[in-house]
Amino acid sequence: MAKFEKFLKFTEMLSDAEAELGIAHLSGLDKRILYCLEKAKTQGKNLSFEELNQVMDTPRATLYRHVHNLVDKGVVQKKKDPTDGRRNIISVALSA
Repeated sequence: MAKFEKFLKFTEMLSDAEAELGIAHLSGLDKRILYCLEKAKTQGKNLSFEELNQVMDTPRATLYRHVHNLVDKGVVQKKKDPTDGRRNIISVALSA
């Protein structure tokens, strides 16, 4: 029973963190996109859509729609790569 109580506590903490960031209403896929972008950032990497597509197990068209929906909502931003003008970098626009 102690392991299940830990799971419940973890789930509550995760829900609280999502609410605090204002992302509780997002879909699971949207949250995974944010996770992948932030995880790459902590590793010193900037991801383009193509690179994000390589690390996600989501069909390209579905991922494209979700990323653009997040951009439209202001949750994710898209900027030109300063080292390669043909490439767009996508990143989380929310501040913690």
